[in-house]
Amino acid sequence: MSYYSDSVQLIGTKNPYSTAVINKRAQQQGVIDLTLTNTRKHGPKYSTKNGKRSKLTHETRNLSRFAHYDVMKWGEGAFKWVHKGHYGVNPTIPGDDGGPQNGECCVIKEFKTGSVYEDSYFSADIITVTKARQVIDAFNEGNFVSNRKILLNQPAIWQDIYPDANGKHKKKLVEPMLEGEFLKFNSNSGYTNGAEVMQALSHFSYHHTGGKYLLCDLQGGHYDDAYVLTDPVVMSSDNSKAYGPTDLGSEGIENFFARHRCTIFCKSQWRKPFRSQISKNISCTTGTSMSLTIGDVKSEAARKASLAAILSSRR
Repeated sequence: MSYYSDSVQLIGTKNPYSTAVINKRAQQQGVIDLTLTNTRKHGPKYSTKNGKRSKLTHETRNLSRFAHYDVMKWGEGAFKWVHKGHYGVNPTIPGDDGGPQNGECCVIKEFKTGSVYEDSYFSADIITVTKARQVIDAFNEGNFVSNRKILLNQPAIWQDIYPDANGKHKKKLVEPMLEGEFLKFNSNSGYTNGAEVMQALSHFSYHHTGGKYLLCDLQGGHYDDAYVLTDPVVMSSDNSKAYGPTDLGSEGIENFFARHRCTIFCKSQWRKPFRSQISKNISCTTGTSMSLTIGDVKSEAARKASLAAILSSRR
């Protein structure tokens, strides 16, 4: 493929956005620009030495507007391929300098079932991140963990710079790449690697939302002063499956708490489900479990096949 076709851009970006313009906009909107130095009384503070993770924000996001693919199918999740890329100069815009994150790594995600062309296919991802951010902000504000903040990677819907053979622009999710070791702290099936803070965050999410939701499947990077999470799962007690096929509903929540053991960061007054029992339908695994309500299908492989067929039929 050509150099141009191996690129992706933020939707609607037609005019050049120089670093200076983005910096000014970021300051006006209260977004901390990770490329600025000595702009605060004590200078910017970062959670990694390279300055790519700011502990002053509760999320990490795309500040640049254009990226190139480097390694295709670099990793994978339950539904999506993960491609490795980097933010860079848009060759179609004269004078473009790549923006604040020029040269930094990012990940570009697309469905394994094939290309999608509508934003709606990523709606579950976006609303899940929004709900997760609300919970994480409240957890940080509660100061339950004094020496670490929890940050959340914020994906955005981008599109390939040029249309494909069908004349359409493929849509992708793009977010900054996590630095260092990637860890799976817990899953939506009740697995935990023993990370006490993450187990407390999941427990807190149920309490904070009045027993309506559980934030879990927590994964990401662990740094000296922060955790950076990506691709969380939200499960809803009303069985609406509003947060996508990984939302295992009340059965998933009860199964999670049946396996949960409170840590030193959990509070005795935090609520739990009235009934908690291990589900025979949910195997405790490090991976992300799929929806339990796709017909009568129960096996993990069969559920993935059913979900793939559903996604394919909707394109």
